[in-house]
Amino acid sequence: MAATFKCPSCGQELFRKDKPLPQMTCPYCMRNITPPPAEVLEYGNLKVPPKQMKPSEMPGISVSAFFLGFFGAVGVPAVSFLFMAWLHDNTSFVEKWMILPGVVIAISGLIAAALWLRQVPNFRGVGRGVAVGLLVGMMVMGPLAFCYMWIPSR
Repeated sequence: MAATFKCPSCGQELFRKDKPLPQMTCPYCMRNITPPPAEVLEYGNLKVPPKQMKPSEMPGISVSAFFLGFFGAVGVPAVSFLFMAWLHDNTSFVEKWMILPGVVIAISGLIAAALWLRQVPNFRGVGRGVAVGLLVGMMVMGPLAFCYMWIPSR
């Protein structure tokens, strides 16, 4: 595997061919150097093999994090529906279409928060909860949003 590494003497980037030589001469400082082993990546960082974990050693999914994601994801469509139901009689057809981007932004914000929270160790499972909650919430919200848009107000 071809890679680059830095000369230990002058710090210049050098190119190592597929089959490294036991020694080579740096073209910049003219010193004989020994190229690093093949475990060195292109950026000069040592390659650390990923730790192979047994399934019993893997950290589990937090049930509380799953429920947080689930109820958060079910709550966003529920609050959106209540907001749309409250505005149903007070808005025109064009204004109803202007409310829907707000619902999409709220759902996108929820997904972004879930992606951010999944990096926190104690919140492992939030993403799965959000996915299941949004699936359930959208199964309910889809027909209700259709009725909101197409059923005329009083």
